[in-house]
Amino acid sequence: MPVIPTKSKVARQLKGVHLYHYALSNCSQRCRLALEIKGIPWHSHHLNLAAKEHLTPDYIEINPNAVVPTLVHNGRVVIESNDIVDYIDQGFPGSRFWPDDVRDRGAVNALLEASSDVQDSIKTLSHEYMFHGRGQQTSLAESAQMKAAGANSGLVSFLRDFVDDGRAWELRVIKAHEDVTRRLVQLNERINQTKAWLTGSRYGIADISWSVNYYRLMQCRVDMSRAPDFAALGLKLIEGPAFSKAVIEYRT
Repeated sequence: MPVIPTKSKVARQLKGVHLYHYALSNCSQRCRLALEIKGIPWHSHHLNLAAKEHLTPDYIEINPNAVVPTLVHNGRVVIESNDIVDYIDQGFPGSRFWPDDVRDRGAVNALLEASSDVQDSIKTLSHEYMFHGRGQQTSLAESAQMKAAGANSGLVSFLRDFVDDGRAWELRVIKAHEDVTRRLVQLNERINQTKAWLTGSRYGIADISWSVNYYRLMQCRVDMSRAPDFAALGLKLIEGPAFSKAVIEYRT
């Protein structure tokens, strides 16, 4: 669980639950959903990624990766969205997110790893199908500024390819589609095993993690014909007041 040491005086002084996030970030949505399901009061620190608010020295001191989300709980800094959801589950009362069955726990760990690993592909498809033409492109000069500010080199390279919109970006999109399709097939196999939820016999952490991914892939109009059972589950996952408040209707 990546609770990280922090030199940030701002973070160390925060009391209660604070989430640094962005409305359209599916990783941020995952954390807001977990907080909503648990009924945990929290303080919002919304960072406008288009305005590079995640690249300020103060925020990079809190999260050196210069990405969202970041959870701060009574001065303790937690990064990586799936680990934040796990932290929320372990640290607060309410519905338990992890399954009781040991075999399900092993499968859920694999599903969470897959959810994290697929993030680059989802980010690529999001930029290709949702963010083009929205004024969210980063100039090459700004990319250099991001690198100088200490942003992750992979993020800088990604944004340079996106801005250039050439063959390198085209290959990223092709690879992203292939990666997502492969993982959708695996999710479909999991549903065929459980006959219920991704987590097992009841809704839990794997469903929280993948529900926001499903919603984003649906927004990108990704073909899910090879995963009909997961597609059907996905519609169920995005129903209900918690998902609606944390994701669909969320406003900063």
